[in-house]
Amino acid sequence: MTLGDVRGVLNSCPHPIRIKTVSPGSSLCKDLRLYLSKCFTPGSMDSQLQQLIRENLYLRAVPCTTRQPRDGEISGVDYNFVSIEDFFSLEESGALLESGKFKGLKNKHGT
Repeated sequence: MTLGDVRGVLNSCPHPIRIKTVSPGSSLCKDLRLYLSKCFTPGSMDSQLQQLIRENLYLRAVPCTTRQPRDGEISGVDYNFVSIEDFFSLEESGALLESGKFKGLKNKHGT
């Protein structure tokens, strides 16, 4: 969640709440990465939850790609443009929640 999201939740909650944070690379990230990599029946509750998680991630994260920037795209705003070597390092370190090839293209993409 962004800081603004956290403040919104805290300000709207009438009762005490407990917040748990996790550091990058923790088991939660691995569990979430596994969940996002699964194929569920379209329209199922799992599929809907998976899509909601992805939409939430894409609102709050700048994905990375190994493709070259297109005209007008800004690195760090539209995508983080990385080399294939850097991409594989991000994958191996567990820094990406999901990764793969987009619609069979040769370039890699990750969040």
